[in-house]
Amino acid sequence: MAVVVPLLVVIGVAIALGASAGGSAPALPTAGAPADGTPVPRTAPALAAVRRPPDIAVAAAEGLQLRLPIERARVNAIAFHAIEDAGVVPLEPGGGLEHHTLPKNGRPGSDTATVDIAAAAGTPVWSPVDGSVLSVSPYIVSGLMQGYEILIRPSATAGLLVRITHLQVPAGGEPPSVGQPVRAGETQIGEVVDFTVAEQEIARHTSDSGNHVHLELLRSELSYTP
Repeated sequence: MAVVVPLLVVIGVAIALGASAGGSAPALPTAGAPADGTPVPRTAPALAAVRRPPDIAVAAAEGLQLRLPIERARVNAIAFHAIEDAGVVPLEPGGGLEHHTLPKNGRPGSDTATVDIAAAAGTPVWSPVDGSVLSVSPYIVSGLMQGYEILIRPSATAGLLVRITHLQVPAGGEPPSVGQPVRAGETQIGEVVDFTVAEQEIARHTSDSGNHVHLELLRSELSYTP
């Protein structure tokens, strides 16, 4: 079943965030803040100098490659898994990277529907594709904002969207803005959020709580020109 992202939905998200094509979105509330935007102190581990990830495809589908969005040395584990939405485009693991396949636990669809790349909270995350940002929206869990998610329209493949979640605003920076062009491995789109509010399946393959960035590929009939 195709996942259709209506134009009005994307426009609504952009308006809600006060962003427009080429414009800057206002600062999103701190991860872990109530959904009404009340800020709470932000904590993140001190990280060494930011380094861009290598040119490695962590996954691919229908001619589109998803670049590893995190510096290889910071990656704690890579895991593919099914999700409740059976309409996502199944991914093919790539790059010769070691990875795991998580149990389906009754979820429909492909075992490689999505991929999680585990890294410590605060780790820089880069765009996995060349393209443009379609939306930036809060990621709400149990009434709390747990960072944000973005949709990117790849420039190389029509009819597909890349959804990226478990992001937080970079320290001293801003979230991506709607209409902003991004380049794989060159444009930082956020940092890994501290998602310890919920149990993280990938934690069984890491030595920590399993914080990670989540990637999935959606179909869309949306026609959009930034």
